[in-house]
Amino acid sequence: MHSLMKKTAVLPNPQEATCSDHGKPLELFCETCNTIICVTCQVRNHKHHEYDLIADSYTKHSQELRECLSPIEGKKEALKKVLSAIEERECEIREKREGILEEIHEMVRILGTSPDSAENRYKFSCLLDTIGVQQPCGKELIESGST
Repeated sequence: MHSLMKKTAVLPNPQEATCSDHGKPLELFCETCNTIICVTCQVRNHKHHEYDLIADSYTKHSQELRECLSPIEGKKEALKKVLSAIEERECEIREKREGILEEIHEMVRILGTSPDSAENRYKFSCLLDTIGVQQPCGKELIESGST
């Protein structure tokens, strides 16, 4: 029995590919077995199979592959755009985080100097508004700082 070469097999020079069993050029592609064959293999082992010339089969399978890959390429581009948007959003969040940390450090500095002064409570309240701390929570922080 001849050894089968799958269509995914890599051939260094396809023009010189020969059948390992018969030494004849591999000229046909057996669609039934999904392998390349010589004419002797065709007559002996693939008599009632569907087959075609390698070049014709290559063209047909290449077109089928392109048709299968086309929707994937579109999805690939869409995913690249989504990934880019996520990276941009991540950068925005990182920048916002840094700003919030600066505001928190400023609050700690203000509270550390003189939390009881009206001016510092006002600054603290403004900082809370700036970073979006909800009023009830902010008032509790101000009141706890003044007690």
